[in-house]
Amino acid sequence: IYESKDRANSYKVLRSGRSVQNLELVYRHKSGGKMTALINAAPLVLHGRKCLIVSIQDITARKAAEQALRESEQKFFTLFNKMATAAVVLRLPDGIIVDGNESCAKMLGFARTEVLGKTTLELGVNPNVAGRARFIAAVRAGRAPRNHQMRLRTKAGVWRDVSVDADVIRIGGQDHALLLLEDITERKQTEATLRQITLRLNQARDEERRNLSRELHDATAQHLAALVMNVDRLAAALPNPPPKTTALLVSLHALADQCVREVR
Repeated sequence: IYESKDRANSYKVLRSGRSVQNLELVYRHKSGGKMTALINAAPLVLHGRKCLIVSIQDITARKAAEQALRESEQKFFTLFNKMATAAVVLRLPDGIIVDGNESCAKMLGFARTEVLGKTTLELGVNPNVAGRARFIAAVRAGRAPRNHQMRLRTKAGVWRDVSVDADVIRIGGQDHALLLLEDITERKQTEATLRQITLRLNQARDEERRNLSRELHDATAQHLAALVMNVDRLAAALPNPPPKTTALLVSLHALADQCVREVR
């Protein structure tokens, strides 16, 4: 009723009188189907005879579920390693790196074997202790960051600006963080250059406005000064003007002179 390859080992263990714990055996049903059983056995003496008390638990469904999970995880890691996006898997809560794909290795300059079993702190990739702790805490609390920007250091010591998306995934019954990394260094540099160009254009525009205003101001002052001089000449050209004309010329001279002082 069980697989022939397990027969000898099973009999040897069970007939030795030793305790058996969590021994997995594959049995065949009368119908021909297979069942995986978990065997636990302990020796005892009953009416002066050596006996065994044996428990058999059908774990066929559990084994099938475990196999399906392993296959699912294998498919995940196959796709994970072929992704064009840089990705890394961290064990929670300690942040140990359990895998990183080829794109991640290319971005940071580390071989896969160099990063497995280590943290980003140990590698010097993310030496920001407090920032790293806050990030992992947010992931564990279910507040998986999106477009979270941080600076990471490559193996060569070059700093890169990176945008990170995080999700919590289960691998082997334990929580892990799946991080997708996008190198935005060039984009950040382009944005900084555009800001500098915009700043310089605004400064040039403001300077041009000031120059134009200064030119208009100077021209207006010159015109008003000429008006004052012409008023004086007009007064001198009228030897005996009527009182009203004299009063008007005096008022005009005072008004023009006040304008000149205000403009200057």
